[in-house]
Amino acid sequence: GAYALFDDAGIANPFVGPNGVTSPASPNGASFRNTNGALFFFGQYQNPAPCGLGFFDLINVPGLRQVPQGGEYFVWPAYAGTQSANGNLVVAVHTATGTLHCVASAHDTIPDFGGLFEAFLKADTDGINSVFIGTDPTPGFGRHEGVYIRDVMGAGPIRRVADKGMPAPGGGSLTGFSNATVDGDLVIFECFAAGGGNARYGFFGCFLDDGVPGEIFEILTNAQPLDGRPIADLTMSPGGRDGYRFAFDVRHAANSASLYVATVQRASSGCPADFAEPFGTLNFFDVAAYIDAFNAQDPAADLADPSGVLNFFDVAAFIDAFNAGCP
Repeated sequence: GAYALFDDAGIANPFVGPNGVTSPASPNGASFRNTNGALFFFGQYQNPAPCGLGFFDLINVPGLRQVPQGGEYFVWPAYAGTQSANGNLVVAVHTATGTLHCVASAHDTIPDFGGLFEAFLKADTDGINSVFIGTDPTPGFGRHEGVYIRDVMGAGPIRRVADKGMPAPGGGSLTGFSNATVDGDLVIFECFAAGGGNARYGFFGCFLDDGVPGEIFEILTNAQPLDGRPIADLTMSPGGRDGYRFAFDVRHAANSASLYVATVQRASSGCPADFAEPFGTLNFFDVAAYIDAFNAQDPAADLADPSGVLNFFDVAAFIDAFNAGCP
């Protein structure tokens, strides 16, 4: 379809610098336009900041190119009261009321590690929870970093999803976190798995059980080809997620790249027809989810045998499993 101009008000005397195009007349902070065309700004320079850190500062967090939205909330790392190397708080705004919430800050203790957070690099929300990458420089250990989760209003505990040095599925240790996203009970993050003679870069995930992160599993890394083509690099988009699906791009070579959508399905031991929540119960949603998987040629729908070919026998196997119910 056609492209539509979002907004160019206030873009006067632009300056092209290392962080892109900026303008003295442009507000510094987060902004969005609602469906009625009204433009709103949050976290502007010298406006009061949450977390007890004074006022928002002027400098943008390095690498911040988007403010992810989930439900009625936006969330992003920001500066307040200091000009450090990275943002020192994660702030969420409720778009309906304009209320700012302190998701996490340099006043918070890093769970399972100790000490206070020093900086925050990325954040995302599904409107209920927020995930973020937090760091702390530790002498003699190097920069500690990890992926953490908290409710978007900052009322509950901060929980660790994964951090530097945690064993990676398939060997090595997790490190170098660069992206994280959450939607419902699925958290996905992008990082390295190094050591053990099996260094790789890619996507890992875990499911939440009553808000508590579970076991880490590997989704996709550059250690294996995709559709018969090598993976030179890959990047996920925190905003490109929808339940158990997420979008990512793959660079195969200098002049070859592709966009993919992946579906992550939660394993249901002993109940092969259990394709949808609530797990442990079979209903219409499991039937609909299986049909979607079958039509998409998802290998998860290959229930009759591991042939990789989806046909009538797989549908019949699903019907048999559905009629048998869950143990």
